[in-house]
Amino acid sequence: MTILKTKRVKLTILTMFMVLGFFHPVFAESGAALFKKGKAAAKSGSKEFAFLYFREALSRSPKAHFSDDALFALGEYCLSLNNYAYAAKYFNQYISTYPKSDVKIFACSYLLSLAKIDKKEDLIKELEKEIVTFYNLSLLFSEFKEYNYRSAFSKKYKARYYIDRVEIYIDGAIATQISY
Repeated sequence: MTILKTKRVKLTILTMFMVLGFFHPVFAESGAALFKKGKAAAKSGSKEFAFLYFREALSRSPKAHFSDDALFALGEYCLSLNNYAYAAKYFNQYISTYPKSDVKIFACSYLLSLAKIDKKEDLIKELEKEIVTFYNLSLLFSEFKEYNYRSAFSKKYKARYYIDRVEIYIDGAIATQISY
């Protein structure tokens, strides 16, 4: 009899939490609103909340205009925690989902860094080739071609393509240099 009562009480409590939980404001918000909250949280230094907002925004709106930024931010967050497996997962997902995005080279740069840590020589060569050949380069009247990106976590990325090398900067510091 008490087991039945205990199960009934647990079921009643669970049902109440589920019903009340769906009325919580976060469940009513759109993916865009959650992404905006994630950027605000990132700006204020609350990386954990930013990650949760970005993940939920992506879950709710996987094809929205901000989805690429949210996915890249998930990789950045995991990398900041030295959670290389999840960072690689998110950056690989970014590359496969947005193969023509200009930001792809920055995801490749992160994956290149991870491949160097793991000493995966074949992957290193593959990623270097991907970065070098991503843009059709014509430097007719300039010394280099530059591409910039500011992430949802407010990191500044810059890629410079020269005639003989590629340099990738993160927040002003050189992260990757590939000569060819």
